[in-house]
Amino acid sequence: MNIPEVCITFIAALLGVAYPILLEVASRLDDKYSSMVVVNLFKEENEWKLFRIFLGSSLIGVLIYIIINLPFLPFPIPQWLTYSFLSLFVISTVILIVNFLLFVKKIITYYSTHQVLQYFNRKKENEEHIYFQATSDILHLSIRKQDTVTAKTASEYIYKSFREIRAKNKGLPVLYPDAYYQMVYKTVQELIFSKDERFIYLEHRSLGGVWFLGEHEKAQIHELTFGWMWRALVLAIKHDRDDMVMQYWSVAHQHFIYELVGVNPNRVRVGDLFVVTNEDLVNKRDNERSRFIEFNYVLGGLLLYRNRYDAIRRMFRYTISVPQSYDLLPLWMNEVFELYFKFRDPYDYNFPFINHSYNFPNSEGIQAEGLVKYWICKYAALLFLRQYTIIPHLAFMEPLRQPIVPVKQSEKRLWIENLDYFKKLIIELLNDQELLKGVGIGFMNEQWFIDNEKTPPNQFIDVLKQNVTQAFEDTEQNQPISEGKKQAFIDKTKTLMKEALKPYRENLLKNIQGETKNWYVPSITMVAEKSAFSDNQDIHNTNFDSFLASRQADRIRKAVSETFHMKGTEAYLLRTNDLFAAIDNLSIDADLYIIINFGIDLSYHTQYTKIPGLSENKYKSFTITSFQGYNRALMNATLYILKKEDLPAIIFKDLSAEDKEKYSVEEIEDSFHLYASVIDLNTNNNIRTEVEAEGTYTHLNKSVLMYIGMNIEIRWKKDIRMLALSQYSEFSNRGVPNDLNDVKFS
Repeated sequence: MNIPEVCITFIAALLGVAYPILLEVASRLDDKYSSMVVVNLFKEENEWKLFRIFLGSSLIGVLIYIIINLPFLPFPIPQWLTYSFLSLFVISTVILIVNFLLFVKKIITYYSTHQVLQYFNRKKENEEHIYFQATSDILHLSIRKQDTVTAKTASEYIYKSFREIRAKNKGLPVLYPDAYYQMVYKTVQELIFSKDERFIYLEHRSLGGVWFLGEHEKAQIHELTFGWMWRALVLAIKHDRDDMVMQYWSVAHQHFIYELVGVNPNRVRVGDLFVVTNEDLVNKRDNERSRFIEFNYVLGGLLLYRNRYDAIRRMFRYTISVPQSYDLLPLWMNEVFELYFKFRDPYDYNFPFINHSYNFPNSEGIQAEGLVKYWICKYAALLFLRQYTIIPHLAFMEPLRQPIVPVKQSEKRLWIENLDYFKKLIIELLNDQELLKGVGIGFMNEQWFIDNEKTPPNQFIDVLKQNVTQAFEDTEQNQPISEGKKQAFIDKTKTLMKEALKPYRENLLKNIQGETKNWYVPSITMVAEKSAFSDNQDIHNTNFDSFLASRQADRIRKAVSETFHMKGTEAYLLRTNDLFAAIDNLSIDADLYIIINFGIDLSYHTQYTKIPGLSENKYKSFTITSFQGYNRALMNATLYILKKEDLPAIIFKDLSAEDKEKYSVEEIEDSFHLYASVIDLNTNNNIRTEVEAEGTYTHLNKSVLMYIGMNIEIRWKKDIRMLALSQYSEFSNRGVPNDLNDVKFS
C-alpha cells in the first residue's frame, strides 16, 4: 500500500466512522447545557471550522487522485504535476489528522463542565459578553439540576467578572453590561423555585446584592442597578420568599454601615469663618446614603402592600451590633417625617412618575402612582409606631422627641396640610390587629400608651401640628423683608417707570404758563403678602417686583389719554376708510398742527390698506405721535389733531416732606422724582392702622405695603381747539358713524 492509499484509508475512516460520532457528540451539547449560547460558541471554534474545511479539501483530493489514475485518460498528465498533487494531498491529510486530534480535545473540553468553565474564564470578552452569558447559562442549569459543585465554580467566575467591572469604574457609578443584569435576574428566578438550602450563598450573592454592590470596594450604585435590584426584590416578594428578602436586607445593612460611611467635614479657619474644604465629597456621600435609604424605605412599603408582615418584623429586629443599632431604620422622629413628606408629595414634585422607578405588582394605569405613594406613606406611619418600641440606651437618644419644624414656609404649609392624613394612616394601623401582631407590636393599644406613660400617637400629631402652625404664623408675621427682593422691586419700578414716561417726556411740553387746566396722577400703594418679599419660601411669587409698577404705568397712560378725550372740542366717529380722508379735507397748516394717535394700528394701514402718504410717524406733511395704551372703557381708538403749541405739558413735582417721612422713602430717580419702598405692616403700626381703617384687608401683620411715590401733573392751556377723529367699530355700541362731509375744523 503506497502513501496516497494510506491517506485515503485515514480519510475514509474519519469520514465514515469518526466524523458521524463527533457530530453526534457536538449535537448533544444543547441537551447537556440547554444553552444555545454554548452551542454557538462551540460552532465558532477554529477547530470545528478547520476540521470541516480540511475534510472537504481531502475528499476533493481523493476524487482528483482517482481521476488521475484512470487508465483511459485522453491526455497524459505531466509527472511533475502528479508529484506536486500527491505532496499536497499528503500534507492536507496530515493537517486533517492533526486538526481532528485538536477537535477531539476541544470536544472533551466542552463536555467537561469544569474544563469548559475554566476555558470560558480564560477567554477575552467581546462587546456582547458571550462567554459571561455561557457561564450564566451553565450556572442556571446547575441550579435546576441541583449541581452544587458546578454552581460553585460558575458563581466564582461570575463574581470575578463583576469585580473586574467595578475595578474599571472606580470612583464612578458602576454601570454593568446588560448581560450582567439579565444574569442576576434569571438567577433569582431559578433560586425562587429551587428552595435548595445548599444554594443560600447564591441567594446572598444574587438577590442579596453582593454581585452588584461588591464587598469592601465602596462601589457607587448606578440608577440602572437600583432598577434591576428592585425587579429582583419584587420577584422574590411576589413568590413569598421572605428568606431571600432577608438575604438582601443583611447585605444592604452591611453595605450601608461599612461602604456608605458618612464623610466628616474638614473645617479650616479662613479669617473669621470656617470653610469646609471637602464639601463636595461630604455632599456626594450624603446623597449616596440618602438614595440608598430611600430604596430600602420603599422596600418596606412594598412588603406592607403584599402583607409580608413577618418579613417586616424580621427587618425591624435585624441588627449586627450590641447594643442594638438599626441603621436602615429611623432613630429620630425627624427621619420618619422626612420619609413621609418626601413620598406624600401631593403635587408630584419629588416623584412625578414613581411607578416607573418603583413598580408594585398588580398596579397599573393612572392609579399606580397613588397606590405606590399610599403604601410607602403607610410604611412611614408604621415606622412612627415603631419609634414607641425603641428603648434608649444612650443619654441623647429620644426616639419620641418632637421633630424639628422645617425652616421654609412652603414646607411648613405642606406639613400643616398633610399631618391629618398621616394621623389617619396611624389610626388605620392601630385598628389592624393582624398587622400589628405580624410586625411584632401587637401589644400596642390605648391602655399600653397610658401604662407606659407615652404620648398617644393622635396627641403627638396634634401637638406637632400646633407647633408647625404656630411656627408658620410666627414666621408669616415676624419674617424680615428680604433686602434682595426689596431691591428687585425698586430696580424694576425704576425701569418700568422710565419706559412708561419716556414717550410723554419726549413728545409733550415741559411747562405751560398762563391760565391752565390741570390733572394729576398721584402715588400708588398696594397690600401684598409678606411671603412675596421674604426668603426661604421655595415658591416664587411671579411678578412680585413688577406688578405695582405695571399698574402705575397703566394709570399714567390712561390719565394722559383721558385728558385728551376731555379737552377735545370737536369729535366725530368715522369709519376706518374715512379717517385719513377727513384729514385731507381739513384746511390747516401741517407745520402748525400735529396728530396724536391713541390705539389706531398705523403699521396695519401702512402694510395692508396702503393709504397713500401714510407711515408710522407721518401722514403726508403731518407729524404723527403715537402713545401706547389708553382708556378703552372711555374712548375709541382716536386721532387727535391740535396745534403743536397747544400740546399739554407733563410736569414732575416732588413729594411732600410729610409723605417722604411717612413712607420712609428715598428718591430712586431724580429726573422725575420717583420714590419706592416696601413697608412691613407688622412693625409699622401707624400705616397698618390707616390701612385697617379701610376695612378691605385682613391679616395685615403678615403683609407689606408696596409704595410707589410720584406726583405727576398733566397741564393743559385752558382754551384750545382740538379735533377728535374716532375709529368706528362694529363690535362696540358707541354711536352711529358720521358722514365724511360732516367733519369741520379750522
